[in-house]
Amino acid sequence: MGIIVRRKTRELRRAVMAALDNGGAQLAGAKLFDLDLRAMRFRDADLSGADLTGCNLTGADLGGANLRNAFLTGAQMNRTNLTRADLTGAYAIATDFTDAVFTDATLDHVVYDQATIWPYGVRPPSG
Repeated sequence: MGIIVRRKTRELRRAVMAALDNGGAQLAGAKLFDLDLRAMRFRDADLSGADLTGCNLTGADLGGANLRNAFLTGAQMNRTNLTRADLTGAYAIATDFTDAVFTDATLDHVVYDQATIWPYGVRPPSG
C-alpha cells in the first residue's frame, strides 16, 4: 500500500521540483519527503515544519533558510550550504551532513542520533 498524497500537496511538490530556484519560497509545513532536490536553491526559504524526510539535498543552497522543527530524517545533505540557516528543533535522525557548511547556523535543540553524520568540528548543543 502506497502513501496517499493530496492533490494540493502533489501540485506543490511539482512546483518545487520544476523551479531550480526556490529562494524565499513560503514552504512552511510542506510535505516534500523523498524528493530529489540536489543542487536546488532554497536560500532564505521558510521550510519551518516541512517534511524533508529522505530527500536528497546534496549540494543544495539553504543559506538563511528557516528549518525550525523541520523533519530531515534520513536526508542526504552532503555539501549543503546551511550558512545562517535556523535548524532549531529540527529532527535530523540518520541525516548525512558530510561536508555541509554550517557557518553562523542555529542548531539549538536539534534531535539527532548516532547515525547522524556531522562535518568535522560541528555538533549541535545538547538539550
